[in-house]
Amino acid sequence: MPRMLWLPFVIMTLLGACAPTIHGSGGAAVVPPRPPGATYPNWEFLCLDGPLTSSSLVEFLNAAGAQGWDLVTTSPACVKRPASALVVQTE
Repeated sequence: MPRMLWLPFVIMTLLGACAPTIHGSGGAAVVPPRPPGATYPNWEFLCLDGPLTSSSLVEFLNAAGAQGWDLVTTSPACVKRPASALVVQTE
């Protein structure tokens, strides 16, 4: 058998073996469960989506930082904090 005939089979086999193992239906990612006994914190995230000027971004980040949020990304503007730091707002 000529080499070129089995080459596509080998390539497809290797691609299948290297495919990600964490995936879900429709291409959506599946989050693996937390290992038993893990002590790292749960995080909550807040992201702003939309056009922001430099001054409104700075204003948002300063206000978020004052409430215990840490910067994750700037485009979009996302911040995080440990879930235990949740601030309950009452009206």
